[in-house]
Amino acid sequence: MSNQKGVLKIKHAGGKYYPKMGNGTCLVIVANQPNKFEVSEWVTGTKDEDKKAVKWLLEDGRRNKILMQFGNRGPVVSQLSIPPEKCGVYNQYYLEATLTGQIDKSKDTGLLVRGYCPPAIVKSSWSWADGKPVTVANPIYYGDDVKLHIDTVGLCNSELVVNVYSHRWGPDVLVHTYNGVKCTNGQVNLFIRNTFSWFGKMKYATEDNEFYITVTAKEVNGLIKDTTPNGDVYHARYLRVKHKLINTPKVLPSANLSPVKLGANELNIKRYELCGFTRIEVADDQDRVVLFDEGKLRLKGEIHKDFIISEMIHYDFDKSFIRADAKPILNKIGDFLLESPYVPVELGSHTDDRGKPEYNMALSERRAKAAVDYLISKGISANRITAKGYGKTMLLIKGEHLTKEQHEQNRRTTIKFKIFSSDAQSLIYETISPDINLKKKLNITIKDFNVAGCLYKGTPKVHDNKKIKVVSHISAQESKPATSVTMQGEVLPAEIFANLANVEVFPFRYIWPIYNQTNNFLYYVNTCRYFSDKNKPSILVKAYPDIKWIFAFHLNLTNDLSIKGQNLSKDKLKDLQKKAGKIGAERRWEQKEASWKMSLQSEWNKGQKKKLYQTKDYDIKLKKLYDLFASMGNMADAITNRTKGFIRNIGFKNTPVLFEVKPPNLTIDASWYLKRARKAKQAIEKIGTQVEFNISATPLIGLEMTVDLLGLTISAVAGAFSEGAASRPALELYQKIKDMMNKGVDVGDDDFGFKTQADVYIDLVVSGIINLDNINFSFNTVSDGSDTALKLQTTARLKVEIKAGMYVKAQVSLVVVKANGYFEMSAKSSGSVTFGHKLNCVDDGIYYRPVLGFDGLDVEYIIVVKAGISSKKVPSVSKDHTFYEKKGEYRDLIPKFDVIKSFEEVSGISANFMLIKND
Repeated sequence: MSNQKGVLKIKHAGGKYYPKMGNGTCLVIVANQPNKFEVSEWVTGTKDEDKKAVKWLLEDGRRNKILMQFGNRGPVVSQLSIPPEKCGVYNQYYLEATLTGQIDKSKDTGLLVRGYCPPAIVKSSWSWADGKPVTVANPIYYGDDVKLHIDTVGLCNSELVVNVYSHRWGPDVLVHTYNGVKCTNGQVNLFIRNTFSWFGKMKYATEDNEFYITVTAKEVNGLIKDTTPNGDVYHARYLRVKHKLINTPKVLPSANLSPVKLGANELNIKRYELCGFTRIEVADDQDRVVLFDEGKLRLKGEIHKDFIISEMIHYDFDKSFIRADAKPILNKIGDFLLESPYVPVELGSHTDDRGKPEYNMALSERRAKAAVDYLISKGISANRITAKGYGKTMLLIKGEHLTKEQHEQNRRTTIKFKIFSSDAQSLIYETISPDINLKKKLNITIKDFNVAGCLYKGTPKVHDNKKIKVVSHISAQESKPATSVTMQGEVLPAEIFANLANVEVFPFRYIWPIYNQTNNFLYYVNTCRYFSDKNKPSILVKAYPDIKWIFAFHLNLTNDLSIKGQNLSKDKLKDLQKKAGKIGAERRWEQKEASWKMSLQSEWNKGQKKKLYQTKDYDIKLKKLYDLFASMGNMADAITNRTKGFIRNIGFKNTPVLFEVKPPNLTIDASWYLKRARKAKQAIEKIGTQVEFNISATPLIGLEMTVDLLGLTISAVAGAFSEGAASRPALELYQKIKDMMNKGVDVGDDDFGFKTQADVYIDLVVSGIINLDNINFSFNTVSDGSDTALKLQTTARLKVEIKAGMYVKAQVSLVVVKANGYFEMSAKSSGSVTFGHKLNCVDDGIYYRPVLGFDGLDVEYIIVVKAGISSKKVPSVSKDHTFYEKKGEYRDLIPKFDVIKSFEEVSGISANFMLIKND
């Protein structure tokens, strides 16, 4: 007996408890109050050094599982407390002190313990099956599944009775009773699948119905109250139900759902939670941006690379049993895991390079299983352990002539605690701010920030959730000394400011603010679970300047873009030659004569400071703008040159023909500044450049042109629009009508008639003015386009006509009375020109591109005969002395084509006009 040692009995040594509860078999302590326990009797032979090594075990009431271990606490544990949600008549724990650290049911040396607080309901709510709340705006129908959630205190592990009532005028009606509803870890999650059966009890129902519940338990007298001062007994008010059955009604048994919460653990007796947090959210003006969410983990960096603890054990050659030198290592790991119930563990087992791969793989798996079984024997749940055998695929030491010791190093199992560690990169949050005189405040919420279970407690590396280290990197300066900010509950109050010190002296350094150097503010929110290295910040706030630029540009081109004509009077001809000379000079020197005015204004510090940079009116020659407007001017040349057409006299010798393209009067108002970007309409952590444009032009382009589609050079129309595609339909139509005319058309009879032949012309006439009136568009360079657009297009229409006719020489045969007659061909067309604009953002800046396309042309033709009347009646003549001899239609006389692309090909000049360039 002298060799025996251990604990015989423990006792309650202090703290609040209920002496009249527990029936003498269970100690009932007050919820949330620390209680002290100590060893009261020892086995004879237990030495003092043994007593210092006592381990305290907290087990479930039936002693099947170790819930928590308090290692190396000596004969006293002084801080055992039970939270209210874990209190309940049916939720007992067994506390014992032991030298072995293992459950031994043959010995009864401990105490049964439970907590007590008055049973009550803290909150209750209804939700759809997918978790979305049931509201007035989002009700269910009879037959829909619905979830009931209840948070309780003092009822852990109780079975409850839930009664559902219909709320109405007069007495409320009981529609259903749910028995045996489990309260697990203080929560009720009841999945109700029989609402269809409620419908039959809803007499005198209205369109919108309301339901609530009452709750009872056999250990509670009467209805269970809530925690409000008046103690309400009606809960979950109200479930909203439309008085309507779903199409596929079902009545299924209701089910108790186990509460699932990330980080929740039913062993949370002393709130021994792992050092960590679950969510980081920034409140920035009106935006709420989630930087980190444990449920949607998106840490950057090698988050699994290093672990807080990494141990290694070794094996004999061709063996898998746990050696004596390995057991203390596994015992230490087991103790740590029992004290840290959140930490999962990863095991990887290996062999040396001797033996066949298949055999070594099986051997490594046996070694992994041996280590797992040993940890399980120490009370560690198998669910927390991940194990894998790697055979000889991951040798620590490689080579052909290894020593015995080197082979042993390869025969190993590595045990790693899977905790996110120091390699996680900082969470970067970008914001816009005024300068140091108007600091911006940010509220950074650190949800569930707890360091009670810090693995580094008692060392300089211990983590702190009260004061947070802050380091400021101010532009062009040394880093400022570290300071600290005190947490306000779960909120980290941050003050930041941007670098605007030189905006008045060197304003154009800020012309493109996204490229300005930021002030950086580093916050060291470090825990064991995430961002464990205290020397590395977890949050980096980058403060950009809140400067806004407003730009106005007005341009009037002096000369026409293009001019042609024939059959003009002398005065008109001189004017045309003068204008043509100016246009020619512009083309030779590649510059445009223009008058223009520009203004630029900046605003910063929330608009409190402004500065205007304004020009006077100038008459200048702008080479920079030539590429854009010369391209527009060449549109006419592109069309006429490509068709090999020319302006011609169409039979009215006294009518001059003129082709003139009017210059634009262009106004561009633009502003750009930094703004929070959005993805799927949700604010994100990044900042983008917000660009807003207002463009007007009166006109953007005004023109009238007549282009001969046939002419004498009809056979050479190979360059017509879309590589000659339009010349063939025009030629076919021409030939079709010409054949009729060349054969001649007989009109009348033997008493009166004539026969005629004709020549035909078909001209395309485009006329009209394109005006842009306040076309507004905006975009953010980082957003996905859900709130703004990178490209915005508006269209307008130009008038397009076909003017066609024929020269007629009529001869009268078999004439009794001589008469004059002539033919006309009229045509109506369905065609248009589409105008638009596009603004494109590219890496080197923003450019503007006009859009001008011809939508194609269909033609209907009618040949009308008009004749003088003789004494003989002409058959089928209408009242206006006309009748239709021939008619028909021709599709795709001119197909669709891109005018801008056409003049780019002809002129070799790009129509892209760079508005803002990133130099």
